Order: sequence, then C-alpha cells, then structure tokens
Amino acid sequence: MNGFTFLEVMLVIIIVGIVVSFGSFFYGQITKTTFLLEETSNFVVNVIKIAKEKSVLAEENDAWGIWFRNNATTVDYLFLFKGNTSSIRETYSLPRQITFLNFNDRIIVFTKNYGETTSTNIQLGFVSGEGTRVINIPTSGAITISQ
Repeated sequence: MNGFTFLEVMLVIIIVGIVVSFGSFFYGQITKTTFLLEETSNFVVNVIKIAKEKSVLAEENDAWGIWFRNNATTVDYLFLFKGNTSSIRETYSLPRQITFLNFNDRIIVFTKNYGETTSTNIQLGFVSGEGTRVINIPTSGAITISQ
C-alpha cells in the first residue's frame, strides 16, 4: 500500500496554513509601514513645491519658505511661512511614527520671482529606525525622493 493517510494530509495542510497566515500578517505590516513613509514623503514634497511656487509667483510680494522642526517629545512639524519664520501661514504635522532625521531645525527659503534656494537634503524615517527616505532639494529644478 502506497500513499498518504488522511491524518498525514491534514497535518501538512495545517502546517502550511500556519506558515501562510504568519507570512501574510508580516507582509501586511511591512506594506503598511512602507506606504506610510512613502505617503508622508510625498506630502512633504508637495508642501515644499507649494512654497516654491508661491515664491516664483511672488505671492503677497514676498519670498516663501518651509521650516522643518524636529521635536523630540511630540510629533515633528513643517511650517509654511512668508518672508520669515515669524509669518507662519500653515502648520503641518508628521504622523507620530515618522520623524525628521539628522537635524533639529532646518529652514529653506525660496527666492522671490526665481524660486531658487540652497541645495539641501531632508531625511525622513521611522522613529524606530526601520526605513528612511531622502528628499533632495536642488538649487533649482525637480525635487526628488530617494531611499
């Protein structure tokens, strides 16, 4: 008699089911965290582009900028301002799991009518250190995101 018994087949199905359920759970967790970091990076880039566009258009006849604030005790913020940091127009907070890395405060001001600034990089990552994204802001041109 060759073949498998019903008990052996059921045992293999149960083991495969357990392995697949653990795998899908961990895959789902990885996908969620990657999605959160990607979406936050895209959001920050969009706010930077808004500041640049406002400067190019010389909206309210002034330069515009972004103030990145890394707060160790609560969530991190970015502020959209006109002229200087005392004229904050909008405040945006990052999700609690995401933080700005390698700096406490950074200010980027785009020149009026031209939208140029000093070339800089903004690094975002999880508070737990799992993943990072770098936003490259050139003096002029396209703002990009890299890993």
